[in-house]
Amino acid sequence: MIVFKELRSPHFEDQEIPIEFVVLHYTAQSLEESLRIFTSGSKALSCHLLIDEKGKVYELVKCWEGTCHKAFHAGQSSFLNSQSQQWDSFNNFSLGIELVNWNGNIFNFTEDQYQSLFELLTHLKSVYPALQNPERIVGHEHIAGFRGKKDPGALFEWEKLFQSLYKKIDKRGLDFIWNQNLVFQRSSVLTKKQSQSLAFLKNSRNWNDKTARQINLIMEQLFLPFWLKKILFWLVISL
Repeated sequence: MIVFKELRSPHFEDQEIPIEFVVLHYTAQSLEESLRIFTSGSKALSCHLLIDEKGKVYELVKCWEGTCHKAFHAGQSSFLNSQSQQWDSFNNFSLGIELVNWNGNIFNFTEDQYQSLFELLTHLKSVYPALQNPERIVGHEHIAGFRGKKDPGALFEWEKLFQSLYKKIDKRGLDFIWNQNLVFQRSSVLTKKQSQSLAFLKNSRNWNDKTARQINLIMEQLFLPFWLKKILFWLVISL
């Protein structure tokens, strides 16, 4: 059962928006820092719902009861769906969910997060009819990958989510699962440098928050050649 807390962000527009999509993100910050940014940060950044590592859910911008206000989670964004329909500017029609994780290409999401996400989306499907279509659940990387966004990341288990959320029974009484191609369409595509970094780091994931913060800084924010990043990784891991 979801542990739910209302904690309002000032970063929203007091207007109702239609919900056509859900966009999934990772925070790239600790829970405490994420809440600080979304509730009092100087930049107008926000999401509708945030899920911490233990599965606790925070509603930061109104959305739960079927009326959704505009939050600022997607930025410049564009998506071409399977019917060749173009969607742009996702803040105007999407609900943003953040999962607390330093980097979803390095760190696994928790089982508690998947369970809460499943329960959240099950409820949201009941109040926002467009979400009955599994194609309407996307990652930030799928709508803003052209800006370098890579969340929720390569370790997010799309198949687990879709199997739980969109399993149906066909007319013969047999289980019918969503179009399997959707998992491939949602897979994360990393740059060559990011893939090199992940290969180098894949056996060293037991880090505390401080080390994770440093790894995330090197991985996501420093525009450096890979050989220099590798030196920095070694220094951080060996300290």
